[in-house]
Amino acid sequence: MGWAAYAAVAGLVSRFVAQIVVGFDGLTQDASVIGLEIGLVLAGVLLPLALVHRWGEIWPGWVPLLAGRTIPRLLLLVPGFGLGAGVVAYFGMGMVQLMSGSVSQFSDTFLWVAMSAYCTLGLGLVAASSDYHLRTRHACGACGR
Repeated sequence: MGWAAYAAVAGLVSRFVAQIVVGFDGLTQDASVIGLEIGLVLAGVLLPLALVHRWGEIWPGWVPLLAGRTIPRLLLLVPGFGLGAGVVAYFGMGMVQLMSGSVSQFSDTFLWVAMSAYCTLGLGLVAASSDYHLRTRHACGACGR
């Protein structure tokens, strides 16, 4: 289900493209915004790709002290499901507010594109996390599946 991870990445890229189109005026570049941008890149690129590639199951060779060891499943599943569901809930509610005619300093077009992109990111994370869970779980003791 690699398509889900790439859909998540495409959602993040779409969101950044929307911001480039409208410009960055009014956005501050303080440490909190830079931290948020770094977090977005990690959650929107590294996490979904780790969920579908081998390097998301075994620590890569360049990671000191951990190289070659199995990555704990919950290290990817908790943020994958948690962030995915949270992003879909938050921006899904934003889309409901937008449909109800709430007023914003941003254009409706920008908000629709940005919120849809975030929902795509979140749905992609949830789908990729589901696939990762099914691929990496232990076999059932009763049925063997």
